[in-house]
Amino acid sequence: MSRSIATFTLAHERFPAAARPLCERGAALLLVHRFDAPSGSILLLHNLADQAVTVDLGPLDGVAEAPYDLLVDGPYDAPSSELVGLELHGWGYRWIRLARSNHG
Repeated sequence: MSRSIATFTLAHERFPAAARPLCERGAALLLVHRFDAPSGSILLLHNLADQAVTVDLGPLDGVAEAPYDLLVDGPYDAPSSELVGLELHGWGYRWIRLARSNHG
């Protein structure tokens, strides 16, 4: 587990965007970050437990279009614009595009 966290930390430092953790919501072993850049916004969700979870984040600022999955560990229902009912498998992850821009 510590190697995975270290790998994530190194990858996090390479993101060319401002990262900001969201408020604590949902499961205790859930890592949620939002990255905003001139080219758009991405929401990253990682379940650090072996049990599936469902997360209700609620509407987020700056989401001007329907969010969609960019990278997932398996099949999921499409995310709603309200970002509620987001399911994650045990040890699962979802990278969700929140907004896209032609800038950057």
